[in-house]
Amino acid sequence: MECETGGEITWTQFERGMKKLHCTSIDDVKARLDGLRSTLALADQFDATYRFAFKLNLEPNKKILSKDIAVALWELLLTGKFAMLDKWIEFVETRDDIQWISKDVFHQLHSFSKKFGADLSAWQDDGAWPCVIDDFVEFVQEKKK
Repeated sequence: MECETGGEITWTQFERGMKKLHCTSIDDVKARLDGLRSTLALADQFDATYRFAFKLNLEPNKKILSKDIAVALWELLLTGKFAMLDKWIEFVETRDDIQWISKDVFHQLHSFSKKFGADLSAWQDDGAWPCVIDDFVEFVQEKKK
């Protein structure tokens, strides 16, 4: 529907989205849901949806997500896709110094999840990741000891 604001759909956006989906009723939308969900199995479509979710859920005039919103999005989007999701959420929720999630951290977490899954054996602290992801790796490695 190409919404510009999270939780808000204008009538024009609704009409445009319904036309794109070739839907004229709620039953049409229900019939399309499984197909729409299956498109998320396509890497490009999922990546675009993941990036859009950040933008869509920003508060007006903000460039960062609240921790609570980011956690909810990760639970919604990365469950079954990121083997260390529970550890990441535990890490983020126990850190009082993390109250906001930047676009960079949000996007890089998805890249991190695809690159490492549950195996950090190839991890190198090369400065390419946001500090919070470096801290997460340290958190996971400390828990293993």
